[in-house]
Amino acid sequence: LTLIDGIAVRLGGARRVAVECTDGYFATLGILGAIAAGATVIPFYSGYGNAADICDTVQPDVCLVRSTPAAWTAGGRSEKRECKRPTQAVAAILFTSGSTGRPKGVCLSAENLLFGVRAVLSYFSPPAGKRFLLARPLSHIAALTGDLLASLFCGLHMHFFPERFHPLRLAAYIAANRIEYMNGTPTVLHCLARVGRPLPLKGCVLSGERLLASVARAIADAFPRCRLYNALGLTECSGKATVLLPEDFLQKPGSVGKPLPGVVCEIDDGELYLRSPGVMLGYLTEDGADFVPSGGRLRTGDAVRIDGDGYWEVLGRTDDRINRAGVKIYPQEIENIVLRFPGVAECLVYGAPDALTGQRICAEIRRADNIDWDGKAFSEFLRKELPPHMQIAEVLFVAR
Repeated sequence: LTLIDGIAVRLGGARRVAVECTDGYFATLGILGAIAAGATVIPFYSGYGNAADICDTVQPDVCLVRSTPAAWTAGGRSEKRECKRPTQAVAAILFTSGSTGRPKGVCLSAENLLFGVRAVLSYFSPPAGKRFLLARPLSHIAALTGDLLASLFCGLHMHFFPERFHPLRLAAYIAANRIEYMNGTPTVLHCLARVGRPLPLKGCVLSGERLLASVARAIADAFPRCRLYNALGLTECSGKATVLLPEDFLQKPGSVGKPLPGVVCEIDDGELYLRSPGVMLGYLTEDGADFVPSGGRLRTGDAVRIDGDGYWEVLGRTDDRINRAGVKIYPQEIENIVLRFPGVAECLVYGAPDALTGQRICAEIRRADNIDWDGKAFSEFLRKELPPHMQIAEVLFVAR
């Protein structure tokens, strides 16, 4: 708390504070310090390749960046603080891909964030002092409200995974530090399950991508002592909207359960709409100066259905967005990069089912006529120009 207070004092007067989230401990201090200072916090992760666009849009007064990530561990205890601004002010701006491929700023109030935390605590509230691992960037709403803030409310002992995701190293860290709780995407837990190493996990909330029934069974088989949840959440609703509880995890494999208290789910032409106190204030305008009010009703883009017992199931997307291991990718983002390579006349990018990551990225490419195609140079171009999460798994060259 002394560190956070010190950061808050130094940030005094800042209107917007951007925080780079590669180092979880550093990002935690920066985010909590910005909140304590009464600033709007903008967490971002440089690994996704959109940091420049985000900073150009929000024009932060201060940008907190740590250049050398390190391993950190800290204890967390919640403490009541005086709120320095109305709950309807913009407390945080989180970015998610937009329909045009440009990042979209989601403006959330303090009331939105608190609802998101309370929604998580309504079903996932480990005893104080237990060990919780934060293993994903705090630029994700699930990590911010469901991992960090909820854990601090519970008084959990926080650990911060000090490197990018790698199944073997993550499993070793969990075992060595006796981690009892962590949250993540189905892909992350499925990869840990495939490591084949006993882990001390007691509870885990899955979210961020569609959970296949086969993957649910594989995870449950690998971690029989772990209470597993599957939740549906979106940045635009401050985190979780529905949850499948552990007692139903294998009875309704792949389901996202039922709506959380305060959340109203509606189906309109097969698409899910949400109403709740967690629904965002609105999307940030292109000039970054204000937001377009959401009206309190959120169109999710998810195609859903309800079974006879009232459990919700996500069937897929109503748009063409690719969901690879929980990271949302618009094909146009990749197509625009591929088309920059000399000799590419046309490019179509799409997602195909994948047993490990949910979807893999595929591309159909038509080469221009009368060119000398350099396949090695093209492969090197893709490796250098596409961020790791956008790398194409399969390329098919097609005729006109």
